[in-house]
Amino acid sequence: MDTAGVFRVIVTRAGSTVQDSVVIQMDSCLFAVEMPNVFTPNGDDHNSTFQPIVLRGVKDVELEIRNRWGQLLFTSTALVSTWDGRRTSDDPAPEGTYFWVLRYTRSQEQVSEVLSGRLTLLC
Repeated sequence: MDTAGVFRVIVTRAGSTVQDSVVIQMDSCLFAVEMPNVFTPNGDDHNSTFQPIVLRGVKDVELEIRNRWGQLLFTSTALVSTWDGRRTSDDPAPEGTYFWVLRYTRSQEQVSEVLSGRLTLLC
Protein backbone atom coordinates (compact mmCIF):
# COMPACT_ATOMS: atom_id res chain seq x y z
CA MET A 1 0.00 0.00 0.00
CA ASP A 2 1.35 3.45 -0.84
CA THR A 3 -1.56 5.69 0.16
CA ALA A 4 -2.06 7.39 3.52
CA GLY A 5 -5.52 7.88 4.99
CA VAL A 6 -8.29 6.39 7.09
CA PHE A 7 -9.47 2.98 5.92
CA ARG A 8 -12.75 1.44 7.11
CA VAL A 9 -14.17 -2.03 6.81
CA ILE A 10 -17.78 -3.02 7.47
CA VAL A 11 -18.76 -6.69 7.69
CA THR A 12 -22.35 -7.89 7.89
CA ARG A 13 -23.07 -11.53 8.65
CA ALA A 14 -26.21 -13.22 9.88
CA GLY A 15 -27.89 -9.91 10.64
CA SER A 16 -24.99 -8.54 12.69
CA THR A 17 -22.75 -5.70 11.51
CA VAL A 18 -19.23 -5.05 12.71
CA GLN A 19 -17.04 -2.18 11.61
CA ASP A 20 -13.53 -0.98 12.28
CA SER A 21 -11.09 1.58 10.94
CA VAL A 22 -7.35 2.15 10.85
CA VAL A 23 -5.25 5.27 10.16
CA ILE A 24 -2.30 4.74 7.82
CA GLN A 25 0.44 7.37 7.79
CA MET A 26 3.33 7.55 5.36
CA ASP A 27 6.84 7.16 6.72
CA SER A 28 8.82 10.36 6.17
CA CYS A 29 11.91 8.23 5.48
CA LEU A 30 10.47 7.40 2.08
CA PHE A 31 11.50 10.89 0.94
CA ALA A 32 14.85 12.62 1.34
CA VAL A 33 16.88 15.14 -0.66
CA GLU A 34 20.34 16.25 0.43
CA MET A 35 22.76 18.23 -1.71
CA PRO A 36 26.45 19.00 -1.09
CA ASN A 37 27.81 22.52 -0.81
CA VAL A 38 31.36 21.94 -2.09
CA PHE A 39 33.17 19.71 -4.57
CA THR A 40 36.68 19.40 -5.96
CA PRO A 41 36.99 18.36 -9.63
CA ASN A 42 40.79 18.29 -9.38
CA GLY A 43 41.39 14.82 -10.80
CA ASP A 44 42.05 12.97 -7.52
CA ASP A 45 38.77 10.96 -7.81
CA HIS A 46 37.56 12.19 -4.39
CA ASN A 47 34.49 14.43 -4.33
CA SER A 48 35.10 15.17 -8.02
CA THR A 49 31.48 15.74 -9.15
CA PHE A 50 28.54 17.72 -7.87
CA GLN A 51 25.60 15.37 -7.40
CA PRO A 52 22.90 14.67 -4.80
CA ILE A 53 24.15 13.05 -1.60
CA VAL A 54 20.68 11.60 -0.98
CA LEU A 55 17.84 11.54 -3.49
CA ARG A 56 15.08 9.21 -2.34
CA GLY A 57 11.39 9.16 -3.19
CA VAL A 58 11.56 11.61 -6.09
CA LYS A 59 11.00 11.55 -9.83
CA ASP A 60 10.95 14.03 -12.72
CA VAL A 61 14.20 15.68 -11.66
CA GLU A 62 15.77 18.76 -13.26
CA LEU A 63 19.08 20.18 -12.01
CA GLU A 64 20.50 23.53 -13.14
CA ILE A 65 23.90 25.03 -12.28
CA ARG A 66 24.51 28.75 -12.85
CA ASN A 67 27.47 31.03 -12.28
CA ARG A 68 27.26 34.21 -10.19
CA TRP A 69 26.08 36.18 -13.25
CA GLY A 70 23.17 33.81 -13.80
CA GLN A 71 24.58 32.10 -16.89
CA LEU A 72 23.44 28.50 -17.22
CA LEU A 73 26.45 26.18 -17.17
CA PHE A 74 24.79 22.81 -16.72
CA THR A 75 21.33 21.28 -16.87
CA SER A 76 20.17 17.69 -16.60
CA THR A 77 16.95 15.74 -16.21
CA ALA A 78 18.70 12.50 -15.24
CA LEU A 79 17.54 11.10 -11.91
CA VAL A 80 21.11 11.21 -10.63
CA SER A 81 22.58 14.28 -12.31
CA THR A 82 26.32 14.84 -11.99
CA TRP A 83 28.20 18.00 -12.89
CA ASP A 84 31.94 17.61 -13.47
CA GLY A 85 32.72 21.31 -13.04
CA ARG A 86 33.05 22.16 -16.72
CA ARG A 87 31.39 24.93 -18.68
CA THR A 88 31.87 22.89 -21.87
CA SER A 89 33.57 19.56 -22.51
CA ASP A 90 36.97 21.29 -22.84
CA ASP A 91 36.52 24.29 -20.52
CA PRO A 92 36.74 23.77 -16.74
CA ALA A 93 34.82 26.34 -14.71
CA PRO A 94 37.01 28.48 -12.46
CA GLU A 95 37.17 28.01 -8.72
CA GLY A 96 34.39 29.92 -6.98
CA THR A 97 30.76 30.02 -5.93
CA TYR A 98 27.98 28.65 -8.12
CA PHE A 99 24.24 28.28 -7.66
CA TRP A 100 22.05 25.24 -8.17
CA VAL A 101 18.30 24.75 -8.56
CA LEU A 102 16.75 21.30 -8.21
CA ARG A 103 13.17 20.79 -9.38
CA TYR A 104 11.56 17.45 -8.61
CA THR A 105 8.30 15.65 -7.93
CA ARG A 106 7.80 13.57 -4.81
CA SER A 107 6.93 10.04 -5.92
CA GLN A 108 4.32 9.30 -3.23
CA GLU A 109 2.41 12.59 -3.02
CA GLN A 110 2.85 13.79 -6.64
CA VAL A 111 3.95 17.15 -5.20
CA SER A 112 6.35 19.30 -7.23
CA GLU A 113 9.00 21.16 -5.24
CA VAL A 114 12.02 23.37 -5.88
CA LEU A 115 15.23 23.46 -3.82
CA SER A 116 18.13 25.81 -4.41
CA GLY A 117 21.46 26.57 -2.88
CA ARG A 118 25.08 27.61 -3.29
CA LEU A 119 28.04 25.40 -3.99
CA THR A 120 31.73 26.04 -3.93
CA LEU A 121 33.97 24.61 -6.62
CA LEU A 122 37.53 24.12 -5.34
CA CYS A 123 40.40 23.09 -7.59
